[in-house]
Amino acid sequence: MVKIGLLSQNLRGAKKNGLFAKMLHEFSTWRDKKGISVLCAQEHNLSPAQQRDLERMATSKNMTVILSFAPANQVGQHPGGVLLLLDNKTLSLKKINHNLPGFLSANVEWGGTAIDVVGIYAPSTNAGTIREDFYKSLDGLIQPNSVVGGDFNCVPDVTLDVASQNPLAYPNKGAGALAEVLGKQSIVDERRNQLGNAPEPTRSQAGEGGRITATRLDRWYVPTAGPAKDMLWTYELHNTFTFKAVGSDHYGVVLYMEDLNHLLPWFLELLLAL
Repeated sequence: MVKIGLLSQNLRGAKKNGLFAKMLHEFSTWRDKKGISVLCAQEHNLSPAQQRDLERMATSKNMTVILSFAPANQVGQHPGGVLLLLDNKTLSLKKINHNLPGFLSANVEWGGTAIDVVGIYAPSTNAGTIREDFYKSLDGLIQPNSVVGGDFNCVPDVTLDVASQNPLAYPNKGAGALAEVLGKQSIVDERRNQLGNAPEPTRSQAGEGGRITATRLDRWYVPTAGPAKDMLWTYELHNTFTFKAVGSDHYGVVLYMEDLNHLLPWFLELLLAL
């Protein structure tokens, strides 16, 4: 296989009875119909007490799930969290590099190529320096061969990635710290390069007075060094990853990774046969 897909999706919860199983079924459908091999999910709201059962459920479907849980709140719930769900048919998990609240990094092998898949769910609060401190804590944990997906709760550029009456007033805390951490590893927002100045919001919400703010909170960052640097990257937005009555208010972002180096020998062989 020379092309796989990775889906980043804020779930807005998958804890209620039966929802995780339904999510696995939806993932299998996307795997078969859209070539998706990785789900990078945020805000699953799952509890550590469920971990062993959830892992067994994934294994029974020939999948591997890696779970990072949010800290418990005052009533013992775990709102937030991030997970990585891998299709064992196309990917081989080699190592879990890091498992921290809001952050997962796993080394996987695909067709002989080793990459790190990173999932991030940044704090949603704009209070103090919480989100900035979160991103600073990731310095050195993300390697140059990483594809990084998530709900970052900030945008790279408010003039391009925020649509509102006053984009410059958007509280974009943490964006500078995130850019610095990824920039050190030459990991880039390739989708913005493709879009130019065009907008592509992934979430819209009503604020004061019913005013709508649309933002590109959900993204994939890709490497410019290492074994994946020559991949062809293509992107799609979808709002059809549905496994419950009320879906997410975030669009899912699909990143397709295509290995052109594996295509070249096939292309040359075809030319020689003509």
